[in-house]
Amino acid sequence: MKKLGRYCKAYPIEKLRKFDGWVVKTDESKKNEENSSNSPALSSEYLFLQEDFTVTRGVFLDEQIVFDAVTEEWKGFCRNTLDFAVPSDDHDKAGAVAERKHQPEEESAV
Repeated sequence: MKKLGRYCKAYPIEKLRKFDGWVVKTDESKKNEENSSNSPALSSEYLFLQEDFTVTRGVFLDEQIVFDAVTEEWKGFCRNTLDFAVPSDDHDKAGAVAERKHQPEEESAV
């Protein structure tokens, strides 16, 4: 079953490749197609950086994984270079409260 995470963000592959440790994960069926980090198959794509710092082709957390070598250096690159941060629950709740405050109140039927 597909698993949709809480948060992911799309980035052009060119930005992700700037990480020194960037290596595209390959499986046996795609080894010939994508055998290097500069594979033409990934040259103009947007990929999704997931909340667990893995990178996927699509929005689902556990499918089509392109990069899963999650290290402290990778996390630092994501936070500092890509400005990646998963919104906190408090931030989400505050946004919802602010949104409700700006909605017109319903008129009561009298």
